Amino acid sequence: MLEIIRGFASGLTAKILIGLLIASFALWGVSGSILSGGNTVVRVGETTVDTFDFRIAYENQLNNLSQQVQQRLTREQANAFGLQETVLSQVVAGAVLDENTRKMGLGLSDKNLAAELAKDPIFQDLSGQFSGNSFAAYLRQTGLSEQEFLSNRRKIAMRNQIQEGTAASFEISDTFLEALATYNQEQRVFDYAVIGPEALETTPEPTDEQVKAYYEENKSRFRAPEYRAVDLLILQAKDLAKPADITDEELQAAYENRKTSLQSPERRRVEQLVLANQEEADQVTERLSQGEAFDEIVIDLGKKVDDLDLGLIRAEELPAGDVRDAAFAAELNKPTQPVQGVFGPVILRVTEIEEAQTTAFDEIKDKLRQELALEKAGQEIFTLYDAIEDERAAGTPVAETAEKLDLEIRKLPGIDAQGQDLDGNSIVDLPAKQELVQEIFKSEPGDDTQAVPVGNNGYVWYGVTEIIPEREKTLDEVKDEAKAAWTNAETGRLVGEIAETVAEKIRNGEAFNDVLEATLEADSLGRNVSHKTSNPVTRSDEPDDLDRTAIQTGFSAEQGSIHVVPSSYNQHIVLRVAEVREPDEKNVDEAVEEQFENLAANDILNQLVQDFQSRESVSVNRTAMEQAFTLGRGSGTY
Repeated sequence: MLEIIRGFASGLTAKILIGLLIASFALWGVSGSILSGGNTVVRVGETTVDTFDFRIAYENQLNNLSQQVQQRLTREQANAFGLQETVLSQVVAGAVLDENTRKMGLGLSDKNLAAELAKDPIFQDLSGQFSGNSFAAYLRQTGLSEQEFLSNRRKIAMRNQIQEGTAASFEISDTFLEALATYNQEQRVFDYAVIGPEALETTPEPTDEQVKAYYEENKSRFRAPEYRAVDLLILQAKDLAKPADITDEELQAAYENRKTSLQSPERRRVEQLVLANQEEADQVTERLSQGEAFDEIVIDLGKKVDDLDLGLIRAEELPAGDVRDAAFAAELNKPTQPVQGVFGPVILRVTEIEEAQTTAFDEIKDKLRQELALEKAGQEIFTLYDAIEDERAAGTPVAETAEKLDLEIRKLPGIDAQGQDLDGNSIVDLPAKQELVQEIFKSEPGDDTQAVPVGNNGYVWYGVTEIIPEREKTLDEVKDEAKAAWTNAETGRLVGEIAETVAEKIRNGEAFNDVLEATLEADSLGRNVSHKTSNPVTRSDEPDDLDRTAIQTGFSAEQGSIHVVPSSYNQHIVLRVAEVREPDEKNVDEAVEEQFENLAANDILNQLVQDFQSRESVSVNRTAMEQAFTLGRGSGTY
């Protein structure tokens, strides 16, 4: 296969191979029966997806999502985004396509598959040629065998045949593009004035009757949520750890036991020249023996020295065998004799050696002391855990259990479903807070509750002692809050009335600035409020004084029309559409046009796949899906 790929690599223009087709599909529901048991996650007709393939699909999407949020997500965090169900839908869609390619009798020869792979930039060197080194590095990174990888790519290529036969040639109509250009490029000019609370002579002050009336009309705004009083018994290794109790003898012994793990292994920067055959390898060896420079020989072979670099690597990062042995026995800057590599004979050169190092005792002892203390605390936790569980099994409440075992109890007089206390403040120092609060609100006083794990070295036992029902707060409790809310609402209403008065007078033909001068007081410097005129703006622009609501209002109205738009901080904008400018040339950027064509093509393809799916019997084994995250292929584990 690799020889066929090399044959097609020469002279071809670089082109990105269409990625996993299913990754662009919209999310749809998974229909069909739900199975249990076995190693098959999804079955569509005669096509199956096993636990290994599902795990690979999940890990690929997890990596993509982690890159988007710029941090490595745990499975729990990713599933909060709906990742597992999304991947399941994508895998089902892929299986549906694979089953239909089978029924259609579609296929792909090794020759054509090799041609596609040769065009993939992932496997090309800087000159655009297929690179065996890049291919091997990719397989090491993904953990796939060559056979697994080629099987996967063959499926993708056959799915692409369906895509190309349905939507690949789809083109957006000129009418749509013209309408899109008009929508995006149309400009408008606005006359406007921002009227705020400063337009009022005084801030409105409510009477007691008005506050009471506001409270009665808006009682739902002043409700106290349900709270639960709870006893917490928190057991964490970090709280039990006593670094001062670790002796110097224990530290020294631990250091000696861990010396191997404290070593930084030797690393070497290795260059690997892959040769076409043994004859070429013998020719290079002969030229080296005659004193020719290695770099010059590489260039003569049509390669670049920089492309040979495998990086600064440890021995275990190379496949076991002759290549590893030669690389880590080679002298610095001296090319080796040819050895047999994965893709043929290779010559290696080591250009940098980073000697193995061992971290000194003094550098690690403080960290080691803390680790030993945590280890001892972890052992103590298991003893305490059993003792606590024995008491809980006997029906002993959490608070009494803590007292019997001389442990601290933490009492929360009230916590709501958002983890806030009775004063509405977030309780920030609760371990496993989200899960703990969820469990607290599933239980009742007197329930036999289970401990909530805290990472790998801790538990929280909880017992609800009282449920404080949701209720309406009394006026006395919220009088200040109600008064402030009334003042805010009344201020906004009065400012709105002024803005409507200004707008109505302008509609009746009065000049914008004359109305503002007659209606609004001058500022402290004697300056009258006057309207502003915006620069020409598009729908996507955001001028400093005009928010999105004002822009949307202005673009949905006719030229000359006048509007009052509520804004932030009790402000209202009086807005006149002064001018509408249609674009002279209604052109859409090629990248935007391509984006819309891709979206339309994907939509067509989605409909096709959904039609395929409606005709198939789709079975999903959720037990196997969960096993995909604990069981590996064969006897290994993930």
